[in-house]
Amino acid sequence: MLWGWAPVDHMVPEPTADGHLGYRIEREPEFDQEQYDMLAALEEYEAGLNALGLPLSETTSPLADPANPHGTHWYEPTVLRDYALAAIEEREADFKEHPSRARIFGVVRRDR
Repeated sequence: MLWGWAPVDHMVPEPTADGHLGYRIEREPEFDQEQYDMLAALEEYEAGLNALGLPLSETTSPLADPANPHGTHWYEPTVLRDYALAAIEEREADFKEHPSRARIFGVVRRDR
């Protein structure tokens, strides 16, 4: 289903070989040409990205090599703290001695 639309099956009346009324099921195509083109373009675009979502053409370029004196850019790692995940990890630690697969941890944002 794309954008809230799903293909529909149509029951089309059709006479059978013995003269009775039968039905043939016709299914709409799952995607129209425009949707297919958009999905194909997205797949092509995503194929050019690394695991971080950065363009492979830039991240694998010799110009990104920090040892290249003629390089134009480089990449530095950053560390972010996800406070929602940190809250879950902290709460999970309370149950370390009594684990349960039935326990599901989640977070709720609370405004101050």
